Amino acid sequence: YWTDIYLAWNPDNYPGVQNLRFPSNQVWVPDILLYNSADERFDATFHTNVLVNYSGSCQYIPPGILKSTCYIDVRWFPFDVQKCDLKFGSWTHNGWLLDLQMIEADISSYIPNGEWDLVGMKKNRH
Repeated sequence: YWTDIYLAWNPDNYPGVQNLRFPSNQVWVPDILLYNSADERFDATFHTNVLVNYSGSCQYIPPGILKSTCYIDVRWFPFDVQKCDLKFGSWTHNGWLLDLQMIEADISSYIPNGEWDLVGMKKNRH
C-alpha cells in the first residue's frame, strides 16, 4: 500500500466513485523483487491492476509463483530443520526512498506434505 496524492479526487464531485482500477503499466508501482530468485525471468509475478481509492491510497498485490535458492543441510535427517530466507526489496530505490513495511504472512493456503512441515515464519528488516 502507498499513497499517491496525484491520483486522489473529491468523491463529492464524482458520486458513487470510491475506487478506480488502473493497469500496472499506467501508474507508478514499486519494483519489489525477490533478490535471491532462482527463476530465469527474475520477476515471476503476474501484473494485475492497481486499486486506487479516492484518497490516493493505492493497493497493488500481484500474485506470483516464486522460486528461490535455499541452502539445505540434511546431516540430521530425518530430524533436520531447514531455514529458507526470502529476500525482497526494490531494485532501484533504497530504504530511504521506499519504506517497505512487513505484515504478517497468510499461510492459510499452505498445503502440508509428507516430507516437509512448516513450523514457523519470521520476518526481519535489514
